[in-house]
Amino acid sequence: MPVVDISIVTYAPDLAALDELVGSLREQMQGVEAQLLIQDNSLDLETTAQIERHLAAEESFVKIDVQRSGSNLGFGRGHNANAARGRAAFFFVLNQDCVLEPNVLAPLLAEAGNDDVRVAAWELRQLPYEHPKAYDPATLDTSWVSGAATLFRRSAFDAVGGFEPRIFMYGEDVDLSWRLRASGFRLRYLPHPALDGQRSRGIDRVDEPRFGEKARCACELLREIPAYPADERL
Repeated sequence: MPVVDISIVTYAPDLAALDELVGSLREQMQGVEAQLLIQDNSLDLETTAQIERHLAAEESFVKIDVQRSGSNLGFGRGHNANAARGRAAFFFVLNQDCVLEPNVLAPLLAEAGNDDVRVAAWELRQLPYEHPKAYDPATLDTSWVSGAATLFRRSAFDAVGGFEPRIFMYGEDVDLSWRLRASGFRLRYLPHPALDGQRSRGIDRVDEPRFGEKARCACELLREIPAYPADERL
């Protein structure tokens, strides 16, 4: 049976949307052993308590672990905190307000389990809109994967240190992709397993006073990254 740690970072979440996401995961637990890891970056203590109450009766996962950050750690650090609590060979990163299409998780894990060990990540297609995505139609190799919905091979994720903690939000997935490829790993884009990302409204809810400054810091960090490794396939 495939085993996976599912990682969600929340910040002032729309609980109805979070319920939809968890419900879409619940429907896919047949033949899958999953631990649900939630790192709540909300500033209000009551929000974490509400998330815990919402999930109290959930029995589809091997374990549900909700932790409160105490401050807004940002996207990458939140997922790193979840990764530190997990042990499964695969680490599935999801946005807090997306929904998986039916019959996605088991085929995704089967694909990853049978893939080349040099493949470090598999990104799901986002519907109805997604980032412009260049990928090789034969190998499905791509130059970067989105943090909105990507399955990582834990050994590769850990080998490069996970997400860059200095990047608060935006660009951390590009940075991680670069470091994985620079370490000899491949990234793949799967155009058929999909999720509905239309619900994503995260930026509208970010009221972190220093968000603008932190976003600028992310851009400055990305400027420090050397040129992308040459890859004639892409």
